[in-house]
Amino acid sequence: MSAHRKNVNKLSMHKTKKSKLKSFNEDGTSAMAPYILQIAIGIHATFEGMAIGIENTITSCLGIAAAVICHKWAEGLTLGIAFFRAKTEIKMASWMIFIQAVMNPVGIIIGWILSD
Repeated sequence: MSAHRKNVNKLSMHKTKKSKLKSFNEDGTSAMAPYILQIAIGIHATFEGMAIGIENTITSCLGIAAAVICHKWAEGLTLGIAFFRAKTEIKMASWMIFIQAVMNPVGIIIGWILSD
């Protein structure tokens, strides 16, 4: 085992009382990666929703919504796999995916407000 791997294992075993989040899993993978991915996809989803919300015609709105729906499965699959690989607890992963699901409607509301 390399010295780097031993240091990573020591870091992953070190637990603080302040936080339940670990920086690394036992196998050296990042436990924070799915959360960072969620932030990125959440920002992306908010802008998608804003694009839908600012449209003035139903045809344009439906066109953008169709494009969003066509790739939403890939985002969900990517997040699910990331949480699974990081060994995130089911309850926490479920909350994070719920928050992700709410980001498009939040973006649509922001788009409606901005279009007025």
